[in-house]
Amino acid sequence: MPKKVAGYFEVHVYGTNLGANDGELTFFLVPPKVTGPDGTISDDRRVFQELYDGKLHLNEYQKVEWWKEY
Repeated sequence: MPKKVAGYFEVHVYGTNLGANDGELTFFLVPPKVTGPDGTISDDRRVFQELYDGKLHLNEYQKVEWWKEY
């Protein structure tokens, strides 16, 4: 389940493809008008992925509330 942190949500999932090497992946789901983990505010819904080196990558938001299907 997503964990609420500072107005946005932190999600941990386990990757099963070759690139993820069965490791834990961390995503941050940021609602509109909320400061995200990158320190910015946007009118858009945003999803960041934490990369292996701790840097953030902004992903394209493909479906609203996608995590509710899991």
